[in-house]
Amino acid sequence: MKMNLGKTGILDVQGWAKAQKRWPALVEALQSLRLEEVEDQEDDLCRMLESVLWLIRRQDLKRAGWMQRRWDRHGPGVKGGAHDWYTDARWIDHPMRLTKTGAPTIYVSEPYNLSDEGILELAELVKKGWDIHISAWRAVHFPGHTLAIWMVRHPSG
Repeated sequence: MKMNLGKTGILDVQGWAKAQKRWPALVEALQSLRLEEVEDQEDDLCRMLESVLWLIRRQDLKRAGWMQRRWDRHGPGVKGGAHDWYTDARWIDHPMRLTKTGAPTIYVSEPYNLSDEGILELAELVKKGWDIHISAWRAVHFPGHTLAIWMVRHPSG
């Protein structure tokens, strides 16, 4: 079973089509901004826009029925027992898991970068029965600066 993000309820094709219809108004509003007036505050402007994107992405998950929870001992890269589990995986940063009734748990890590060691560790997880999807546009934590690594265990894994 491959992870089909369309079936998770997060990739909403109808919502995407509706959003595209609103884009001309958004483009017009953006064109009216006088960026020269905030030239010395570009970092603050970027942080503000990233915060808005963070709120939108969290709301999208919630609207689709997903609950954001802490990583648990069943997550990929976890070692140890039921009460003393830990991870030393290089690719885990800002971990969370997404749960939804009737859907497999999605484990998410959002590192700032992914080294060759991290890529090799993720390849080992694929061999152990995990579906892994890496993208930048799904990142919730500090959008534009982190990668989103979504992981779902195969039912047979």
